[in-house]
Amino acid sequence: MCKSNVCTFTLYFPREGATDEPNGLGVMKTEAHGPANGEYYELGETIDYVITLTNDSDNDIKDLAVYDSLAGFESIAAAKSLAQGETLKFEYSTIVTEEEVTRARVVNSAVVTFNYGNDVSATPRFSNRVYSKTNEADDAAAEAGHFGKTGLPSGEAFCMLTAGEAVASLTACPEHSEAAGEAAEAETNEQWFEAARIWNAEAEKLYAELWEAGDDRAKCAVLEERAMFYAYLEAIYDEMSADAVSFRRLRAEALHKRLRGLAGAGDTDVLSADTAGELSGIELIAEALRLKCVSLCELVHTVK
Repeated sequence: MCKSNVCTFTLYFPREGATDEPNGLGVMKTEAHGPANGEYYELGETIDYVITLTNDSDNDIKDLAVYDSLAGFESIAAAKSLAQGETLKFEYSTIVTEEEVTRARVVNSAVVTFNYGNDVSATPRFSNRVYSKTNEADDAAAEAGHFGKTGLPSGEAFCMLTAGEAVASLTACPEHSEAAGEAAEAETNEQWFEAARIWNAEAEKLYAELWEAGDDRAKCAVLEERAMFYAYLEAIYDEMSADAVSFRRLRAEALHKRLRGLAGAGDTDVLSADTAGELSGIELIAEALRLKCVSLCELVHTVK
């Protein structure tokens, strides 16, 4: 799922040894140099960033993919391996736009996915946030809405999310009703891989809509939430321990709530897939993707 692209969901058979994972991968993002005028970056000026990965763990790690909130869901760099004690550096540049000058800063971060052991996926690592000043104004004065309505779906019909009454429907929204019907048929026939594929395609559309509509800070939040959600699905499919699956699920839920806060979408509880443990494997993945579609659809329609 996270081998080459955060937004790619690939189904495969579980692997042996999907248990404990290494810690100690440091991810640091910095400006390569300061602005030309010594105070702030001007319109059209290039900002060069350096992303530094340091393996301070007791294990070699491999199949690293680096993502940048300024670049979207395509990885900006990759490495086959990073041995214990080694450091890798990657560069990424952006050009200051009029919108970023108006907002007084460019906010950005990086996400790294990687594998360990017998090709087992690790929990994604997030870098620090970098705040690059783009005019003379105080950064605090630049705070505003983090999502624009332009490009987001409009109208009163959308997928419903009501945690208190356990309502989660994808049939009310015309944008997803066709997919909901196809997935329901697949589930009836116990074609869980097909159901998961359908729900994943819908989730990817919604993630893309949110990322496109977000400002720099929102883009960081979307990239991080998405990476953690897919890491949660990988933990299920890798048959990791219940504690490992729960850890990633709770992290993904916390990041989703933060995303809702940036969107001004209220404090509605995030629906979780089968916390009672009645589902497992690909069935649980399909249900988690369905509920993610509900949450994201409700979110994009209620952005303030």
